[in-house]
Amino acid sequence: PPHDEVALLYLQPGHAADAARHFPAVPALRPASAVAFFNLGSARQAAGQFHEAAADYQHALTLDPADTAARVNLGNMYLLDGRTTEAATEYRAALRSKPDDFGAHNNLGRLLLNLGESGEASAHIEAAVRLKPADPETRVHPAAVSLDPNRPHAAVLHFRDATRPRPGWAPPRRARSRGRDALPR
Repeated sequence: PPHDEVALLYLQPGHAADAARHFPAVPALRPASAVAFFNLGSARQAAGQFHEAAADYQHALTLDPADTAARVNLGNMYLLDGRTTEAATEYRAALRSKPDDFGAHNNLGRLLLNLGESGEASAHIEAAVRLKPADPETRVHPAAVSLDPNRPHAAVLHFRDATRPRPGWAPPRRARSRGRDALPR
């Protein structure tokens, strides 16, 4: 349908609001299409309409419960809303459906790390690193897991490794400097 094509064109940076305007027509034309509701959710997420996006991802999952991308994105919407338990549930469900899903491992690992559950976080972060070993974002997470006040040298080594692929990427450098500041003088 033309609305679908127009909306997809608008899913470019800076055009999220236009995409969100065109995508609502698509599910009406294809009410049984999980992809249509996923795309609508993506457009609304990009436009900052997080509650609406969550509802669209939920609807996509009623049409296709095995859609791991919709599960991961729904988890992300829950996380933005502070609903960490629901977010973790969605990431885990995505992994049951697709055990090698990078987004589910990466996001669940980061969530668990932030919740202080470094043991389980480490397993998911390691899986994400195995799936995308050159991705600087995933390479910084093992450093964060190892940011133990009793072992700051290990964290600094991980952060150095994480900054090699893209030296200008700011988050690892900021975190690495915090790890360096923890070193005994």
